[in-house]
Amino acid sequence: MRLIQKVLLSVVALGGASWVNACSIGGLEHEVIFEKNSGLLPTSQVLFLTNWYVSRRDSSHGIEDVVLFAYASKGDKGAVSVARERAAAVRGVITTLAVVDAIPPVIRIKELDKPPLDPLAYDEVIVAIQPKCAKTHSCCPEPTK
Repeated sequence: MRLIQKVLLSVVALGGASWVNACSIGGLEHEVIFEKNSGLLPTSQVLFLTNWYVSRRDSSHGIEDVVLFAYASKGDKGAVSVARERAAAVRGVITTLAVVDAIPPVIRIKELDKPPLDPLAYDEVIVAIQPKCAKTHSCCPEPTK
């Protein structure tokens, strides 16, 4: 009897899996690296950011929203100021590249109580995008049954 249950369970599992469709959209985040304690956006990073953003903007998924994350030590006004400068520099590039009706990028400055595991986190701005298709739930094709 156990063998029959295992066979039936396997058939149901395999038959049910035939309509399952995994979907993943990669490249929704990009790291922009700055020199230590500087709000000046390096030319090389402008190029990397431009190439990444334009490829996402012009893809079939498009861009709905952009959020910029910058980090600073909690209570360090100088670090917070540098983080704001960095995020503003990245927002300036993205705003220049965006389509006319695009929503301006949102800036989030995160003040951390403890240093991050990666000390370079203070020297970067993370750009995160939400594709247009996420709003309409059309990023992935419907699974075939």
